[in-house]
Amino acid sequence: MSKINVCLFGRHSNRTPLVYSEYQQLFNQYINYVDDVKRADLVVLGFSVDLKGLIEEYGPLLKTRDGIRILVLSEEPLWDLLSNNDPLTNKSTWTNGEEEYEFFVANFFNSNVFKFKKVPYFLTTESFYFARYAYELTHFVNDFNEGNLRKHWAALNTKVCFLQQRRFNNVVFSNKFGNLALSSYRTNLAELLANSAANVYGLGWGNCAPRQTLPDWHLDKIVKFKNKFPLFSALENTLLSNYITEKIFDAFALRSVPLYFANSNHRVFELVEEESVVNLFGSSENSAKDVISNWHPNQVNMEAYYTTVCKLQSLFSDPENLHSERHRVVREVLGILHTVCS
Repeated sequence: MSKINVCLFGRHSNRTPLVYSEYQQLFNQYINYVDDVKRADLVVLGFSVDLKGLIEEYGPLLKTRDGIRILVLSEEPLWDLLSNNDPLTNKSTWTNGEEEYEFFVANFFNSNVFKFKKVPYFLTTESFYFARYAYELTHFVNDFNEGNLRKHWAALNTKVCFLQQRRFNNVVFSNKFGNLALSSYRTNLAELLANSAANVYGLGWGNCAPRQTLPDWHLDKIVKFKNKFPLFSALENTLLSNYITEKIFDAFALRSVPLYFANSNHRVFELVEEESVVNLFGSSENSAKDVISNWHPNQVNMEAYYTTVCKLQSLFSDPENLHSERHRVVREVLGILHTVCS
């Protein structure tokens, strides 16, 4: 079978499985990366808003050249909720003037790409997650002392840290999706606590620059915030069962208790004990503020917390978990590419 010529297009194309160097080493066996749409069998975007630029620049080519396909391969469910197309459908159209352009869609909602087996997708995009978690959690397990940890948490001056962009949803989602987006929720909660129990960092808060401009934003987080807060926000921007980023694992590596927002059947609880986190699910921002303000280290279920630390240490200390998950993602993506191009 001949290789598919794939062109990554648009400023959001840096957020697809095809872009990460670790994944490219695997995909290179099956696809050719090309830097010119004119040479592509398949044009891959990370967000449907980039269709506008693609069609404005290459509309005539897309209409006249037989066999070229467009795929929005999205790893950001919040972007899918903001898109004009229904995130549940695998195929849609983009209208430009009197012309319609067909494109395909694969995302958290409608594909198996992100339905992880052992390791959530985002932790497979960079190898440093496994390396750092294995190191930090191994030391945490070896150092773990329930009494000392409670005393340490109780002695800290600030109760919780939020490290997130200050962002409000300025769109209205349909009833089908409106309760999934959490950007406004976590921003409102941080604002309610900022002058009392919380330190808040990130773009939009004071003079904080985008963390992506740091040489290593993740290492900076581990070094700067370890052992500094009893609670650490791990609230995602979207409530979706398979959507689990590094945030909750960072919190344990930082030796904090994560703040989270998830229903009881969320897949995060396959990885961490439900009683090892402060779960704000079902709480309004004001109710969540009260939960956090009244929180005390004595409320922590230390058996569940220690069990979680040990489970995560075991997970991240076995590189085979990372390798097998990456190969699963590659198989799923290749299946989609061949279906789209057939």
